Amino acid sequence: MALSRPAINAIVTSTVFPIIASVAVALRFIARSKKKQPFGSDDWSILAALICCLSIAVVAIWAACIGLTGAQWSHFTPIQFTKLRKIQFAQILLSHVIFGLTKLSVVFFYKRIFNLGRIVIATNLALALVILFMITSFFTLLFCARGVSSFWTTPPQLEGTQYIMKLSDLIKAYSIIDIVLDITILSLPLAPIYRMHLSVGRRLAITAIFLLGAFCLVCSIVRLHYVQELDNSPTLPPEKRPRIYDNNDLWAHLEAYASTLTACLPTLRPIFPNYRSLHSLVASVRSWISASSNSSRQNNVDEEQLCENRDVIPPNNILGPAASQSD
Repeated sequence: MALSRPAINAIVTSTVFPIIASVAVALRFIARSKKKQPFGSDDWSILAALICCLSIAVVAIWAACIGLTGAQWSHFTPIQFTKLRKIQFAQILLSHVIFGLTKLSVVFFYKRIFNLGRIVIATNLALALVILFMITSFFTLLFCARGVSSFWTTPPQLEGTQYIMKLSDLIKAYSIIDIVLDITILSLPLAPIYRMHLSVGRRLAITAIFLLGAFCLVCSIVRLHYVQELDNSPTLPPEKRPRIYDNNDLWAHLEAYASTLTACLPTLRPIFPNYRSLHSLVASVRSWISASSNSSRQNNVDEEQLCENRDVIPPNNILGPAASQSD
């Protein structure tokens, strides 16, 4: 049986991107080991996100291979349709868990670096918002139907009648919240960076490291477009509905894989010891925050004095021996 184009797209996306994301996560843990630094919450949360990514990738490939992706629902037997809806339900839940876990990892990474000044308050607030997003999205999506099983036991001709809360409205709302959280989290390090005494080129280089996650933002916006189409699907002819669901699933998966990948990229500096921007960021931002908070007493605070605070990890410890040698 020849595979449809949506099935091929699902197989390629769910093969290539999870492999790249797995390599990035593995390199992240290698980088931590190279720096002789204990694994932190940012590492464990991204590992959990990767496990969820691999789960939805395996299921997506399996669904495509057995003909559930890109096919007309009218051609399905009741057993096939039930199987498809179970897969969609599981993938919706897992995708939102991944969106939350990757955001948690980035915020925890910020807390690892920026542990002085007002940015601590901002990261703690972002952390609380992400946790609230994860809990709310998971349970409202889980219990949006009249009985969880009605999500997959409702026949195609009655699709939509089983919901207490309209599924497409929920997904749209959480897509918008997802975008707002992404923008907020990506913006957190910008103020400290642009207040540092660095050249324009260095500032741009450091900013680029943290804005690598903007690709995920693009995926989120494209997914929101297909979520809007999903909202209009009940008014469309039945033969057009599977395509909308397939596109929404594809971009949700792509966002999940890309988020896991890009969350790891700023941590890989020890793997590339000649890349100095992150080390400069850590050293400069700590000095700037400390100098600002103590400006009434002194104009500059050296690195040794900063590190007397046990909550502050010295920049060389963050980046490891390789970083200090190369710098």
